[in-house]
Amino acid sequence: MIVLCLAASGCAPIQWIKDGVDEVAARDDRAVCSRQAFLSAQADVFATGFSRTFPLLTDRSGQAFAIPATPLLSDPQMREQRLFGQCMRDKGYTLVSGKR
Repeated sequence: MIVLCLAASGCAPIQWIKDGVDEVAARDDRAVCSRQAFLSAQADVFATGFSRTFPLLTDRSGQAFAIPATPLLSDPQMREQRLFGQCMRDKGYTLVSGKR
């Protein structure tokens, strides 16, 4: 029974919801957040480049080295998705699985 429930929930659509908001307003909010996230992520790439690193550190011998950024920090598409989600949460939406 548990496997059947998990399998059924795996196919449920994921959507942003907010009580009291109709589909037109929700679509407009998604468009605004999508545009803002895209522009912000692209500006970051333009300003810093794809190969971001953290500040230089030194080891015990005094040799300088840098820690490469993780894909989460340097991938513009991942950053865009994170910014989009934050924008939607700031507008009061919740990401849920399944139809409501």
